[in-house]
Amino acid sequence: MSHYRPTVLHADPDDGAAADVEDALNGTADRVKVVRARRYGEGVEHVEDGGIDCVIAELSFPDGSGMELLATLRAREPDLPFIIYTDVGDEATASAAIGAGVSDYVRKDDPDGGERLARGVERAIAGAANPDRYTETIRRLHDVIADREATFEEKVTSLLRLGKGLLDVETALYTRIKGDAQHVEVAVDDRGSLEKGDIVPAGTTICEHILDAERTVQLPDSTAVADHDEDGELEETGIGCYVGAPLLIEDRIDGALCLYDRRPREKPFREWDTMLVDLMAQWIGYELERHRADAEVARERDRLETFASMVSHDLRNPLNIASGHIALVQERYEDDSLHRAARALDRMNELIEDALSFARLGSAVVDRESVDLAAIAREAWSTVETADATLVIEDPGVVAADSSRVRTLLENLFRNAVEHGGPAVTVTVERTDHGFAVADDGPGIDEGQRERVFDLGYSTSEAGTGFGLGIVAQVAEAHGWEVGVNESVDGGARFEFDGVSHVLGTSTRA
Repeated sequence: MSHYRPTVLHADPDDGAAADVEDALNGTADRVKVVRARRYGEGVEHVEDGGIDCVIAELSFPDGSGMELLATLRAREPDLPFIIYTDVGDEATASAAIGAGVSDYVRKDDPDGGERLARGVERAIAGAANPDRYTETIRRLHDVIADREATFEEKVTSLLRLGKGLLDVETALYTRIKGDAQHVEVAVDDRGSLEKGDIVPAGTTICEHILDAERTVQLPDSTAVADHDEDGELEETGIGCYVGAPLLIEDRIDGALCLYDRRPREKPFREWDTMLVDLMAQWIGYELERHRADAEVARERDRLETFASMVSHDLRNPLNIASGHIALVQERYEDDSLHRAARALDRMNELIEDALSFARLGSAVVDRESVDLAAIAREAWSTVETADATLVIEDPGVVAADSSRVRTLLENLFRNAVEHGGPAVTVTVERTDHGFAVADDGPGIDEGQRERVFDLGYSTSEAGTGFGLGIVAQVAEAHGWEVGVNESVDGGARFEFDGVSHVLGTSTRA
């Protein structure tokens, strides 16, 4: 799919200037289309035809002027970037041009003129219409944040480049606030004065205005603020205009998005510009909050793994020793107290097994395979003490899942059904519109208890450990499924799993 290429109108009677513009736009040449106009009349025709996203114009033409061309353009496109690129005029001329709505006034003999032209065109690219002026910007914003291959830092860098081009500024920073200083995490800086890892003292990027306002702030002319700066710090920053947005994590300011330039602006930044910066800051804040939550989950998982290892080693070994000694004594003596002690040790082993399963099954499922639910249900049934219970399989289908964890899920459901439904219970595994269900004809679960049955440690049976259905819920969550419990057609319990992806074209009717 081809993307829209913004069009730059270069209006200048001097053919030699065309080469200079071509050199200046070298980095953007593959993303823009340049059209030439050697006379004022040709420029007017291009403007009236429409489709122009940025204009680079000389002040003087044989048949008109660049300012007249500006007036014609502004009548059609009030916000379109218009850059005067000239070798005539003085400071008064430049001031008058800026006042008339020129985006920038660049002298051809300015050593930085090429960079300023390139930034102006970058802004045109960021705000080009297709057909809506801002559609392309939104598309580029979406493409950046939706890129699954890019790292967080790469995404932030791309966002800063997008914002920097749209606002036509020299510097865009993502910083973290630590104490009284800002730590630069990502920098896109034409001046080369800041890079990742730099620490910026308070007062050098006007960040305190964000902290005070707790919202996106724009300063088109920071000298107006500097006039009220008693310490004189703002005068030393070299910042002429500025847009900044706070990065909020759990309603606390954690950092800032700062875009600025040495040149003051005659007019405020557009509402669209500040809104874009605000959207970028909101996304970065959301990502930071999500990363912290993921890190906390990982730490909790590590603690559970440590606990599981401790349980396995420090508790199982003495239990095995105790069980062995009781077995030896039972070979020589018959005593009810020995049987009770043996049953208590078996019970402790059950609790340990369930605790280990719960600790090790929670991570998200990444590698899925086609799992035949009928076959895996039979395997799970064979490993559970089911007495005279009956398993009925009614075409549950083939699903995309982790077979080992699904087997664990079914084992716990079957064990729960036999434990609560009795030795002659009938258990049915069947397909549903959105997944599958496991139902029984036992006594069922009271409606008031259904929300609690998946809580860790909760059991309505003295023989239960309270882990079984907690493990079921954990396996479902790891797959991204939703699990709920209702009453079966026979009055028993029915566990339904929704959000399950069936593999098409398969049937497993038993």
